[in-house]
Amino acid sequence: MLVAEEKTAIEAASVLFASVGEVLLCASSDGRLIYAPEAYRELRGRSVADALGVAVDLAMKAEHRETLHTMVQTVRGPRAGTITVAPFESEEDMGIHGVRYVLAFKPEEISGEADRIRLALEAHRWRREEAARALGISRATLWRKMREFGLL
Repeated sequence: MLVAEEKTAIEAASVLFASVGEVLLCASSDGRLIYAPEAYRELRGRSVADALGVAVDLAMKAEHRETLHTMVQTVRGPRAGTITVAPFESEEDMGIHGVRYVLAFKPEEISGEADRIRLALEAHRWRREEAARALGISRATLWRKMREFGLL
């Protein structure tokens, strides 16, 4: 658990990211999200793979900066967006004990169901089973909707 000074430092950094529409998430070396702002508090304690997808987890473990599309699984449902993974050489680089990775999530505005499906497919590299799971629908329903919206 973060102490008050660490939480203050992370929240200050989060405000900077929020000024450009991004949400700051921090993960430990074991791949658990140890900080998320209040709007995303349900992500705290979850694994990166579970909350943000396997592709983000793999990018994080690759130890280099990478930006990719993803779907964040929140209690309000999946949120599509772009995430930037920024690993540090050591936990001390950020000056906050336990933080090994910083992930900046920029939510994308979704105008309709077709956009939501397209973003889920992009986030999961067009793997229909994973996209359907992220959207909370069956593969058959996803297939039908892909045909309906011309996404095949």
